[in-house]
Amino acid sequence: MKIVLIMAVLLLLLGTAALVASRSVVPVDEEDAEFEAEHQAKPGAYDAKSAPVFVQLETFTANLADRDSDRFIQVGVTLEVVDPKAAEQIKAFMPVIRNNILLVLTNKTSDAVREPVGKRRLAAEIRAQALRPLGHSVKVEELLDEEPSGSFRQAKWARLPIKAVHFSTFIVQ
Repeated sequence: MKIVLIMAVLLLLLGTAALVASRSVVPVDEEDAEFEAEHQAKPGAYDAKSAPVFVQLETFTANLADRDSDRFIQVGVTLEVVDPKAAEQIKAFMPVIRNNILLVLTNKTSDAVREPVGKRRLAAEIRAQALRPLGHSVKVEELLDEEPSGSFRQAKWARLPIKAVHFSTFIVQ
């Protein structure tokens, strides 16, 4: 009799555990099922070869060129590059690149970098100055253009090792 009672309790526990496990896997309603279907990773969605490559520079702190008061800028810069080879090339020229960026920052006023347009221009100037030691001479105005026109400019654009400049911090005081 004790064996039958123990078997019944074990069977009840196993049945309860199976029910709990099956309910946690199955979505509660159709809305949950749709959400899971939409946000499930698609096979082949991530390709390691096409993943972006970033080079994070140390934070820059520099005095700004404001004449009426002492102001400074503290900015974190991350360069998006075309491939790991370009990242190594940038690291080899890091002292020159940092110097060029510091020169750009110290020639800016606080008014020039506060607005989004000024930040985009600063990013283009930093990109142009970071490209110089790598042997690429690009005008800031060309970098500000969203879509370069002409086959020569497009070919030149594709060869640039730095794709974009991203700010991770941006403080003006």
